[in-house]
Amino acid sequence: MSSLERPSSISHGFEFQSVVNNGNVYDSTKGVFTCPETGLYALAFAVETSGLDFMVHFYRGGRKLNEIGVWPDSSDGLLQDTSSTLQIFLLTRGDQIYLYPSESDARIKPFHSTFSGWRIENPTLSTPAFVEYTSVSTSTTPMRFNREALDISSSFSISSFQAPKDGVYLFFWNMEVSSGYLRTFLEVNDSIVGRTVSDGNTAGYDSGSNLAILRLRRNDYVRVAQDYTADGDQTMISGYFMFS
Repeated sequence: MSSLERPSSISHGFEFQSVVNNGNVYDSTKGVFTCPETGLYALAFAVETSGLDFMVHFYRGGRKLNEIGVWPDSSDGLLQDTSSTLQIFLLTRGDQIYLYPSESDARIKPFHSTFSGWRIENPTLSTPAFVEYTSVSTSTTPMRFNREALDISSSFSISSFQAPKDGVYLFFWNMEVSSGYLRTFLEVNDSIVGRTVSDGNTAGYDSGSNLAILRLRRNDYVRVAQDYTADGDQTMISGYFMFS
């Protein structure tokens, strides 16, 4: 795949050229995923850039799906930088989803830049699934998320997710730092099960992300601890119930 420039139209996304396209739901000439049936979807992307910095968001119909973006920053001292997110959406059949950047000179690098998605099988109105983020910098630990994009089963409360039933869950978290060094720790009942490191001392901004698949018991709680100050808007956590 060659480097991709900013899409020519706000109704198009970055046009990924190497595609595994089950069901022919992704149009690589427009960079658009078309939702084949109404339901709950997990969508993820990673973008790498060189010598630039810009925001990228999920878009639908010329508008952001939410304010949770990613910000790869290689504008000061780094050759490349990559940033990623995984979010969960309730989509309607025919919705067209794509990736669109904030800056006119945005350019993403090949190979490490990806866009993927999958339907979460057989969800119900009580399926645990959530997306939380912070719109402001925060140094509290455990981390407090002041914005909620989704919480189907009302299982997330400010700083922690409490499992409503036994089963296997997926969790993703992305942590952004500004001009500092940030470590975060995913915890289950106070035991660390995953970590991220973000180093913004060189580039100014940096993000670190991780994914964990965990078997939980009912009422187990999951939260993120930190040792510095996380930056707003890109700092987020998402998760959903996979199976019993």
